[in-house]
Amino acid sequence: MAGCLLQLTGKTLSITVITAVLLSFLCAILCTRYSFLWNKAYNLTTTHRALAGISALFTFVFILVFVACYFLKKIAMDKITHWSNMRMADKQWVYDLTKEAYYKVKEAGLENSNLKNLDPANNTVTIPVTKDETRKLIAHSFADHAVQDFQQTCPFLSEVIWADSGIATSAVDNDIKGYFGNIQVQNDAVQPNVLTTDDDFSKRITQYNAKSGDIQITLLWNNFNDLDLHCIEPLGEEISYKNRMSVSGGELDVDKNRAKEGIDHTKTPIENVYWANANAPEGNYKILVEHYRNQGDVDPTPFKVRVKINSDIKEFSGNISYSDPPQSIYDFQYKKPVNKSAGKAYMASDAVRLVTNAIKTDLEEQASRVVVISRTILVILFLLIQLIPFGLIGLSAYRSLKVKT
Repeated sequence: MAGCLLQLTGKTLSITVITAVLLSFLCAILCTRYSFLWNKAYNLTTTHRALAGISALFTFVFILVFVACYFLKKIAMDKITHWSNMRMADKQWVYDLTKEAYYKVKEAGLENSNLKNLDPANNTVTIPVTKDETRKLIAHSFADHAVQDFQQTCPFLSEVIWADSGIATSAVDNDIKGYFGNIQVQNDAVQPNVLTTDDDFSKRITQYNAKSGDIQITLLWNNFNDLDLHCIEPLGEEISYKNRMSVSGGELDVDKNRAKEGIDHTKTPIENVYWANANAPEGNYKILVEHYRNQGDVDPTPFKVRVKINSDIKEFSGNISYSDPPQSIYDFQYKKPVNKSAGKAYMASDAVRLVTNAIKTDLEEQASRVVVISRTILVILFLLIQLIPFGLIGLSAYRSLKVKT
């Protein structure tokens, strides 16, 4: 409540104090004068005047607290919004939450044929979603984790309003269900629908209209230096800035921060190599990263490489300086899938957004109800307490009248 009173500043504070003083003065007059309605000869004692003063003081405090209750909702909503925004922006939290859901799916014995071994050093988690039970378990895991986090982050507020994991569970479950449609049990040869934390790459791939296919290799870094992505394909041809299109159909379609005067220079660059669906040749692929030129930023330059092969996603990270030789990132053997059916990828960040928004909306509604209830209780208490001085003075005036008669 002290925090609410501190919200009373400026014009609001002045109006509130003036109103409180006037109503307190009016209350004191009523308390001392209303008994004259039936006993005009009654003389107030010092005790009665003290009771009238207490009544006026209580009225003053009541007005301040009643107005301050308005800010109780604002303070609560600010804390709820801060928690929601903080969690949606916390990529590590999204990763940890998704990893927990991964292990729950694994422990439940779901998706055994599709689950890959989780690499703790890799910030990408992919969970196949080929069963309704998987979808529901993921939704429950996300919601329960978010509720626990809110309780730990806002312990005092959690004692007043309660986050309901059921509402958040329904929001995520329904959204994933609507996104994937009717889930069918799929065999090992079919690419499953997946939930994934792979968000950084997706944003830039969308931003620069990078293309995807059977194989997609994306290099990402965060400064103006010119890094180059190289891929040596099974036929021995090397795709790079020197040879953007291979005979087999592989293409370097995005090449940011090229070492020319300001062309495509950005602090959020990527390079992207892809093979359109059904074009990638079978065999061994080799991926390298080269630091072509330092263009003003400090080295070494941290980078990430994402390799997407059908629905399987791997991510690698490293650092490279201008004087370093090209770094070998990943060698892999590619074999065309049998009876391939493309699946969809539902972003874990979308699930987190839905969970936090659902909890936020529910908590804000509860905060509104708490304020209404608090004000109602406050008014009832005010009236009951005011009965004490008014009642004592009135009773004393009534007894004095009986004595005289």
